[in-house]
Amino acid sequence: MPRKNPNQRKSKSKFADGFRVSSEAIVCPDNEREKEFGEVGLPRVHGAPILFAIARDPGTIFTYWSIDWPAVFAKTVPVDRQAHLRVYRADDVEEESVAVEPMSGNCSIAVSRPGGSYHVEVGYYQPADVWNSIATSNEVTMPRDSFADDGEVGLATIPFHLSFQRLLDLFGVSKGEALAEIISRLQKRAVTDDERVKNAYLARA
Repeated sequence: MPRKNPNQRKSKSKFADGFRVSSEAIVCPDNEREKEFGEVGLPRVHGAPILFAIARDPGTIFTYWSIDWPAVFAKTVPVDRQAHLRVYRADDVEEESVAVEPMSGNCSIAVSRPGGSYHVEVGYYQPADVWNSIATSNEVTMPRDSFADDGEVGLATIPFHLSFQRLLDLFGVSKGEALAEIISRLQKRAVTDDERVKNAYLARA
């Protein structure tokens, strides 16, 4: 039979420190939280507006922006309550215009010229026929959608026991690319000479 601890003090109905154990969750009301921590919401963006663009694939540009929209729209609101991304080719011809939700932060845009260069501009219309630019992206060069043409590739086997600097001194060159070309030509000449000797031997046989 369980016994009571004689040394245990009787519990008090009120704690001196004002704390108690609750069987239910204690939640601070929203109005009290706002008084304690201030207004709760999305973090504000500080600094100059940023628009970043990169090629996702040969036909798509991915854009990301970091803009303090409350500050931008503090005195005016776009007529359609949207921001727009305008895509320009290298010759500054506008190819595409896409309406986006400002707070979304990113968007993918299809383009028509794989291998071409583009830049993107973000802004809004106010009034309806007046464009207000906010930020311009870096220039984006799209990858090609086809394989590169076959070309001649020069390969050279560098002697392991010779240092790279020693080879440069031997051939009197200052660049590694030129050194590789020289060794490649020597190897091709050696292979050609070997084949010539071999063919001559077979002809005599």
